Amino acid sequence: MENGTSTLPKLLRPAELSDHLGVPKPTIYSWVRRGDIPFVKLGGLVRFDPEEINDWLRERKHPVRKKLLFLREASSQG
Repeated sequence: MENGTSTLPKLLRPAELSDHLGVPKPTIYSWVRRGDIPFVKLGGLVRFDPEEINDWLRERKHPVRKKLLFLREASSQG
């Protein structure tokens, strides 16, 4: 909150999210139908809150497999 006022986030349209994530627009709509992605429905329009999408992406991030790489290197050396 800045100076006692709050600003609403700019909600993304499906086409904007599609471009941002690099996936086809039908994939976005498929995720919406299945309930796989957080979205807002305004009348018949589907929109996405950028903060919620960032959180959703963080939840899906896979950790680097350092231990596996270390084991591969060790086995190839000895």
